[in-house]
Amino acid sequence: MSIVDSPHTGSTQHGPLTGEEPVDYTAVRTAVDDINGTPLAALDRTGIDERTAHITALVRRMIREDYPTCAPHITAVFRTAYRVLDSPTKPTGLDSDWAAWKHLQNLSCSAAALADVLNPQPR
Repeated sequence: MSIVDSPHTGSTQHGPLTGEEPVDYTAVRTAVDDINGTPLAALDRTGIDERTAHITALVRRMIREDYPTCAPHITAVFRTAYRVLDSPTKPTGLDSDWAAWKHLQNLSCSAAALADVLNPQPR
């Protein structure tokens, strides 16, 4: 339950919040392909941080699709994504570009896995 539909706010809205666009899985897969196809040497720290912010937003949007009725293998993918997002070792401005790039790649793997379980593509 969010603050918007909390009984303490007097709201009568129940269920999911409206107005949120569905996940664009093509955009997710494009972002993942871009990240996986770009070597560290081609990026500066600003580029890494911009891509990290973008893929983080996509992963956070996809984990909103988490439902308790998911199969155990799907729940495992969600748990892995949560661990990457909430990692206590997320890089800061003091960390190396390599550490930030590896975190970006971990987010990319989580995004790809979430897209695969939420919107499977025929092979």
